[in-house]
Amino acid sequence: MDYKELADPATRTLVEALLGSEAITARKRWALLQLSVWQEKGWVESLAAAGSYCITPVGRHYFQHALLELQLHQQPDVELDLQQLALELPPRVHRKVLAAVLRGSRDYRWGDDELATLAAEGTYATLDGLLRIRTQVPFNLFFTQGGLLDAKPQLQLLGEVILPEAALEQLHKVLWTEAPPEQIITVESRAAFVTLQPRAGQLVLLTPPQHTGLAVRFISALTPNFTWCHFGDLHPRALTHQLHLAERLKRPLHLLLPQELPALAARMGKPLPMDTRWRLAEIPTSLQLSLASLIDQQRWLEHEAMTLFVQDQLSALLP
Repeated sequence: MDYKELADPATRTLVEALLGSEAITARKRWALLQLSVWQEKGWVESLAAAGSYCITPVGRHYFQHALLELQLHQQPDVELDLQQLALELPPRVHRKVLAAVLRGSRDYRWGDDELATLAAEGTYATLDGLLRIRTQVPFNLFFTQGGLLDAKPQLQLLGEVILPEAALEQLHKVLWTEAPPEQIITVESRAAFVTLQPRAGQLVLLTPPQHTGLAVRFISALTPNFTWCHFGDLHPRALTHQLHLAERLKRPLHLLLPQELPALAARMGKPLPMDTRWRLAEIPTSLQLSLASLIDQQRWLEHEAMTLFVQDQLSALLP
């Protein structure tokens, strides 16, 4: 079958219906004529009911191949388009802008291999993330080009420091103007981040699970004499991401947990779906006892539900 025949929307709809159903019933004359032609070629078979047809194995092969050919020929020649538009991609472009230009939709989801190919070709696809920092300890940010930013005015006026992704890439070192914080706490959601009130000697970083790189970059610029703990969902998949974050930081995973966890698990815990379970083999031994109330009941807990209960734990974290 020539893929060009499927350029006709009605013909393509008929083919897709045959591929997606065990049988179809046609009413329109053109469809009945078309099915009759395909029957002569052995691509469809007529059924007992008038106007009803089903696809044959040979027809399935031909139709699927024709649809694939059509998709390949309909794909735009992106490189040619860019040349004709005299557009040269800059070194840094937001992923959604690249998706709209190169893939035809801002909602296109990039694969890691595609991003690596773009980077190798000289274009880094950014997320334009923002790192939010809360602390009572004033500090300066020293950048690779020699610039120095005093964060104290932002902390006093706004209660937090906000750093864009591009600035973090240039961050060389964090310089403390007083005793450095003893405790670094990464928090998964904005709701929990703005609710937690860091104590003296603590620094809190907003660290969404899907974009931990900014926090990792900032922490790597700190002097290593601090302890780290994480506050996030207590869920098997969340724990997988948290352990990966610990690997990137090269530190053991410590979770910020409320003393009331067993009661919260019983009252606010949500049942895990059958395809997602707590498995002891996948949980570090150091966390199994702490999470026992959730593991035993195969439940999980949103960290927002724990936020008001861990506030008192922040003081206990400090020596």
